[in-house]
Formats: sequence, structure tokens, C-alpha cells
Amino acid sequence: MIFLIIDSSSLNTSFCISRNTEILYSSERKHPNGASKLAAGLDKAFRKLSIGFDDFDAFILGKGPGSFTGLRISFSVVKALVLAKKIPVILLNSFFSCAYPFRKKYDKIKVVADARRGKIYMSSFVSKNGILREKQKPGIFSLEEILSCRDHDLYVSYDGGLRKNILNTCKKINFYHRDVYPKAKYLLEAAGDYYRRAKFSSLSTMEPMYLHPRTCQVRGSKK
Repeated sequence: MIFLIIDSSSLNTSFCISRNTEILYSSERKHPNGASKLAAGLDKAFRKLSIGFDDFDAFILGKGPGSFTGLRISFSVVKALVLAKKIPVILLNSFFSCAYPFRKKYDKIKVVADARRGKIYMSSFVSKNGILREKQKPGIFSLEEILSCRDHDLYVSYDGGLRKNILNTCKKINFYHRDVYPKAKYLLEAAGDYYRRAKFSSLSTMEPMYLHPRTCQVRGSKK
């Protein structure tokens, strides 16, 4: 299996090219306009590996929640490739890659990000024997709902301001002390699982999840 995996949901625009479980090429660019350099980065990688779009078995795309501009760029690139090459595409929760580095040390992980207007995106993950699984899809919660969670889960975010705000309100929350950005290479394990089960997305269902509540497609939390 040869995959092209892209995530541009945050300041950290990243992509990787993999064969089975091996990363052949990985690129990260942490910049507000990093997604605009995606096409140039892909061209450089393809020339280095002497590979072309026809060589891929699937395109993997981090669907957010995240940046409006970044997601629009990566979705436009992949949609054009799907139309031209008829290669399967898999959409994955970008928050999965934030939780992935902690899967061997923690069995319960929550990833949060600022959804603006006093709301917070949160997605929950569980890990068993180092295998990470999504327990709860990204949902929109209030700060009060987040603080009401009396658990010992590890909380992770790439938003330092949000982390500081939550910890100033409740210091007992187990929050990882550094920003953790989505990275394409950490989607590889989930991509392989989706590919084996043929969990592909069609062009008609390829929709990103934006951070702004008015334009995102996820539902609010249930009371």
C-alpha cells in the first residue's frame, strides 16, 4: 500500500508518503500560510522519490476540525486528484494525530481546540495495548462542560491560550504542557485500518470540519 497523507488543519501543514508501515518521506511547515506551499512541497517529494500520483493506492486527508484556509487548500488538491486519477480517498479526524504520540503511556486522551465564541472542540480517544481508537467524534462543548469532566484523562491541545485558560480555571486537569499539532505521519496507522476495511469517502461526502461553529458540520454536545 502506498499512501499520500496530508493534514493542513492547523499552523502545521504536513504531509507524508508511506509504503505499508514505512514513512518514505515526511514534511512539516509551521507557518500561517504553510498550506499555500503544499503543491510545491508535494512536487519536491515526488521528484526525490521518483514517484507520481498514479503510484498511490489511496489519498489520506486530515479533515479537521481546523483552519478554514488550510482545509480548503488541502481538500481542493485532493478533490482534483480524485477526479483525475480515480484513486480512493480516506478522511480522518485530525485530532487523532494529536493523541497518537501518547497512546503507549495513556489509555484515555482528550484533544481540545478553541472553536471561538466561548466554545471548545473536543474529541476523546482510548488506547489499549498501544492501539489508539476514537471513542468520541469531535463535538462542540462549553468551557463549563469541559471543566465538569471529573476524570484523569490526558488533555492535549495545540492552542496554548486555551490550555492556559482552562488551567487557570481548574488546575487539577491533567493537561500536557506543550502545544501538540496534527501531523500527517501520525495518521498512517488509522489510514491502514480504514483502507483494509474499504472505508472510503466519495466526492459528495468530502466535507472539512472548520473551527468556526457557524461553518462546521459537527453537532453540539447532548445534554
